[in-house]
Amino acid sequence: MSYLDDRLSVLAYANGFTLWHFRPDAAEADRHRTLDAYLARAGEILRVNDLVIVDPFDTDTGADPTGGGVFRIRVARKADVRTDALF
Repeated sequence: MSYLDDRLSVLAYANGFTLWHFRPDAAEADRHRTLDAYLARAGEILRVNDLVIVDPFDTDTGADPTGGGVFRIRVARKADVRTDALF
């Protein structure tokens, strides 16, 4: 099944590079502990060296496994995504 998620969206695309925005929801905090696990479902549409801007979780939830920031996609395969925090 294709990855469809209204919290992962393209901000810009050019020359084989995509800038993404991702806002995880609080309900997923209990099921996933890292950004890589969140993005693994989107492995087929992400590419190496894409950047993902991540918003932290809503402060009302108390859950914030990513902390927000900008991340570079280091590995992008179906069900396997690995990121590096840039800042």
